[in-house]
Amino acid sequence: MAAPKEGMITWVCGLVMTSVGKADEALVYDALNSLLAPETGFFLIDEYGYGHANEKAFDLVSTERLEDLGISNPSALIQDSIFASPSPIRDMWDKAWEDVKLGL
Repeated sequence: MAAPKEGMITWVCGLVMTSVGKADEALVYDALNSLLAPETGFFLIDEYGYGHANEKAFDLVSTERLEDLGISNPSALIQDSIFASPSPIRDMWDKAWEDVKLGL
């Protein structure tokens, strides 16, 4: 992977879209708490090279692994990142991908 001088392109999870629907509030908090747990963050960082919202997760990952991934400083990671936004041509990409899968 590269560390471009312009900043790393990053994204945030779509959990912000979960404000509709019906669910047991306690179960919702259980799910959110499990996603934000340092142990979950450790897995995402170590296995997939993702960042995580809980800075304590970074403490569980070896310094060498974080340096290899280029994310040894979570605060700088966020500060220097370029957050991806939905592309205005996303529908076109989706159609093209469907065509590829169909062999068109």
